[in-house]
Amino acid sequence: MSKYTKKTLAVALVAALTIPAAAFAFQLQTDGDQTPEAIASQLGLEVTMSEPVEFVTQIRDVIIGRTTGFQVLVTLEDGAQFNGAPTLTAGDGLTGGWDVQLAAGGTDGSIDAQFTVSPTAPASTVSEGVILQFAELALQNVRTTGTTRLSVQLRDPVSGAQLHAATREIISRNNGLEISCEPTVNPDRIDVGGENPKALFVEYQGASGYPIGEGSQTTTDLGQIDFAATSGFSFTDETTLNSQIAGNFAGFTNVFLSVDGEGGTCSNEVAAYVINDAGTLATLEDDGVFEGAGGTATLCVTVDGETPIAAQTFQVTNGVDGNWSASACPVAPLQYNGSVVKVYHVNPAGNTTAQSFVRVMNPSLSAGRVTITGIDDAGNTSQGAVSFDLPSRGSMQINSEDLENGNAGKGLTGSLGDGVGKWRLEVTGEFQGMLVQGLNRNTTNGTVTNLTDADGEFEQRLLHEGGGF
Repeated sequence: MSKYTKKTLAVALVAALTIPAAAFAFQLQTDGDQTPEAIASQLGLEVTMSEPVEFVTQIRDVIIGRTTGFQVLVTLEDGAQFNGAPTLTAGDGLTGGWDVQLAAGGTDGSIDAQFTVSPTAPASTVSEGVILQFAELALQNVRTTGTTRLSVQLRDPVSGAQLHAATREIISRNNGLEISCEPTVNPDRIDVGGENPKALFVEYQGASGYPIGEGSQTTTDLGQIDFAATSGFSFTDETTLNSQIAGNFAGFTNVFLSVDGEGGTCSNEVAAYVINDAGTLATLEDDGVFEGAGGTATLCVTVDGETPIAAQTFQVTNGVDGNWSASACPVAPLQYNGSVVKVYHVNPAGNTTAQSFVRVMNPSLSAGRVTITGIDDAGNTSQGAVSFDLPSRGSMQINSEDLENGNAGKGLTGSLGDGVGKWRLEVTGEFQGMLVQGLNRNTTNGTVTNLTDADGEFEQRLLHEGGGF
């Protein structure tokens, strides 16, 4: 017969009372499920949960049927702290009457709290279901990304044996602002023709597309932006909407949000962007655009109608109260209704060794006007412009002497005049799909070099490249 000392008997008793965790079904949940409560990161480090944190027993748990008291040790994980003393209350799973008291810890800024759970009547019994819960649990120092966990131990107050233990994610931090953009379908385009080329917008004409030279509008919409509040976040009178758009705003007089319903009429301006002095960034800070769950606004722009404006794509980045966690989204791009190609290396007419040529091709089925302007190495805009008509599927080749001095014999009107150093050219065709080559000819040996495409869009091409021209 084996002999046991008092010490070994005590160890054996504790081991017997500490049931392996795999045998338990005891668990934590938030508002009836295992999904942590989603709380917007914009709400900061102090949060009060709207969902209850529930301690749930099932029929196979060893605590079922218990009629004596037990201890509950609660520990906050991941840096979170109690924001004031927590209140733990009995649930329906504690039948017959129970008293729950905070025994230790739970002070402001602490992470541990110990409670005593005591029966108050002979019929008091631990049953299946929600036995305990935190309602409106107030926390501080809650991380604004990722999750926050809560650990719980149920212990026998006499032996100290652990009855049950569980750890569960109770909070997940999410971006509380969802931004989506719906670019305008068939948006207005920048008219490359007319009395003020590239300074006005022209409407889409259905099967006729975008007629050239008929632009008359100075305001256009780029699409709708939907601002939706999620994860318990909501817009209030103090909420500041932040929005930024990077671009080339030369010639722009206003960038604004309009709340005028679907269709984007730009008739009800509610907030205006501020364009920086460099004309490269438009910024909005406004606290009166939306209420409650958010809303939809149309992004509109107004130009002066005289300054040429650049074709470009806009990304709108949004946030609230200085938090830019919302992702950016694109609106409709500003596009020309014709062709605009830049040639970045053209020698002056005075360079007798390396003569430059520009070859312009019209592969479209429509004839159209071509206009060439330049900027010299000193940053000066050319004194004038060179223009000519190009028939459908036609080509025109002109050299640097033609550009600077004009050549009526080739059908050219106007000239660039003298410049400082080399030229950078902007070639505008009042038709679609224009192709431009920049060529240099060495007058000593006759070698012709095709200059590389500058903007990566392949409008400037080698002859016969890919079976083309």
